Amino acid sequence: MSQSLSKLSSDNITALNDLILVIDELVALGKASLSKFPTDDYELLKFVFINYLDRFTYSLDSINILLRSYEKNPNIETSIGLIIRTSLLDFMTVSYMRVHYSDISPNDNVAKEKFDEVFNSLLVDHINNTFKYVKLAKNVGFINDIEKTETIDSLYHTYNFLFKTKIVDYDNPGESLISQKFITSREIFIKLVSHSLTKSDAHVYDMYMYYSKYEHFGIVTHFLQRQGVNVDFSAMIQSLTFVVKGLGLSMGFLSSLPDVLVSEKIQFKALLNKFQKI
Repeated sequence: MSQSLSKLSSDNITALNDLILVIDELVALGKASLSKFPTDDYELLKFVFINYLDRFTYSLDSINILLRSYEKNPNIETSIGLIIRTSLLDFMTVSYMRVHYSDISPNDNVAKEKFDEVFNSLLVDHINNTFKYVKLAKNVGFINDIEKTETIDSLYHTYNFLFKTKIVDYDNPGESLISQKFITSREIFIKLVSHSLTKSDAHVYDMYMYYSKYEHFGIVTHFLQRQGVNVDFSAMIQSLTFVVKGLGLSMGFLSSLPDVLVSEKIQFKALLNKFQKI
């Protein structure tokens, strides 16, 4: 690779150093916000967004560890891209819930039911896929009937709130889940691009598709990762905008009464503005 492709420009070196400092502040803010939510028995929606706040905070923390070595070792961009890709899907999912939540108005049971459907489908996704895997594993002889039964019983016991009945159907356990719907990233994109609240952020799907090429190798992967360090850095900046916004969205969802993040939200707005000037 030529020197112009393997070396950051002087402007991008400055931007990289500024980026590291701002992310440090964002991570500190995320940790301070998380400290307002000690281990407790939270209602489910709040519990989920505490986890999203945790994910955005520590994804940024991990990315920043790598960014500190990026100028001298740009090959770690693959690892940065893989973390970004996960966070972009988190942002898309949070934004998808946001638009459905924003559509709810007093006495609007239809919008409330739609939000509940979306929320429930996201909650059961891992469980449903585990059931499918267990069935496949049993069918090909990888596990036996006892192991299959024990796995299903364990899931029913641990996640009993995700099932409509306590009666276990060992042949079709997924049928008892509170949702049968699976939401694709394509569905999320269509919703984001068509809603006034999120249309300006629909570009996140482009970056999600871009970094999805990093997750599993294909012919495009080879070319994407040989465009040069300055192109790579530009893609990072574009994508990290959404990761940072995801941190803010999570804080917003957690600001329902009582709002314990008043000062943190003010700090976030200032840091987002600072980030967008890089």
